[in-house]
Amino acid sequence: MSSIGAITRHRLFWPVVALAVLVLACVLKSNTFLNITVLDGHLYGGPIDIVRRSSVLLLVALGMTLVIATRGIDLSVGAVMALTGTLAAGLMAGGMHPGGAFAVALLVGIGFGALNGVLIAYAGMPSIIVTLATMGIARGLALLERSATGSEVTIYHLEAAIAAAHAAAPAVEETDWALIVSLYDRLITLAPSPVVALNRAVAVAERDGPAQGIDELLAIADRSRLERYPFYPAAIGELELRRGNLDAARFQFSNALTLARNAAERRYLEKILEKCRGL
Repeated sequence: MSSIGAITRHRLFWPVVALAVLVLACVLKSNTFLNITVLDGHLYGGPIDIVRRSSVLLLVALGMTLVIATRGIDLSVGAVMALTGTLAAGLMAGGMHPGGAFAVALLVGIGFGALNGVLIAYAGMPSIIVTLATMGIARGLALLERSATGSEVTIYHLEAAIAAAHAAAPAVEETDWALIVSLYDRLITLAPSPVVALNRAVAVAERDGPAQGIDELLAIADRSRLERYPFYPAAIGELELRRGNLDAARFQFSNALTLARNAAERRYLEKILEKCRGL
């Protein structure tokens, strides 16, 4: 009896019981739930789907578990491990060879580890803040990967993918603008709006140059709805500035300043206009 009592008091006893009950309920609901078949050299079935869809989160949990098991020597180590594991799983799910995915994840892990050290040791940021930020990135990537396993693509998937493409770029100059434009192409099909078209035009300018970006901005359907939106003339002004058309840029920035909706936008546009006038 004492041995049974020890088992029931174990911290894993009730989670295992709950898992067993859940599996039993699934089997009663569908007697083929535990079936696994082989087709063209690939495994299919309920258990395989569960493992495949939870692999990213399992890697995140594994990274944090290792740190806890070592008595939390440095929680940021576990956060970096969780991030690199999530990245590797996502790359392999996207078709990359496991060796290549491991190499990329290793390089990213080294980079994030070094960044964490610099932020803590030299920038004076609290270690818990750096750790939570890294954990947030890892969880965000895991959730994005998990959301991509369904058959339906929504505007939220596309917006998240655009944000992830920006966040994954090591520098602004290395942003995959071709990917972002393609995502905006799909987004504008699902949810057409002048603001989405404006954002797409800016991405086109980054990919193809300011002249093409201005053409896209002027070609926006219903752009009259952007007449009171300060960042429409501001976007044109920025691209005119890149083309070297200073007078046109100043005119557009001045127009944007008159449309500023709050003090923060006004300060931002005043700063840009002042810089433009000094050229």
